[in-house]
Amino acid sequence: MSDRPDPDHLASAYLDGDLTADERALVEASPDLMTTVETMRSVRVALRHVPVEDHHRSGAVQAARSEEHTSELQSRLHLVCRLL
Repeated sequence: MSDRPDPDHLASAYLDGDLTADERALVEASPDLMTTVETMRSVRVALRHVPVEDHHRSGAVQAARSEEHTSELQSRLHLVCRLL
């Protein structure tokens, strides 16, 4: 098992603002990680523009669908970033 942080995790946490100052500096010093950050940022922006169906459903059903949709989008984002 490696002590090195997962690059995708670092890039995602960087975008979320969840890194320490040392971790941010590590990401910013790496051209490869910054490329991953910019790719993830572009994908996130693109995903914000994907239309979401708005059906008349009960709040609980709509909330569950929203959670599923968010989880699916996160999985797709992770896959896309792995492919790049």
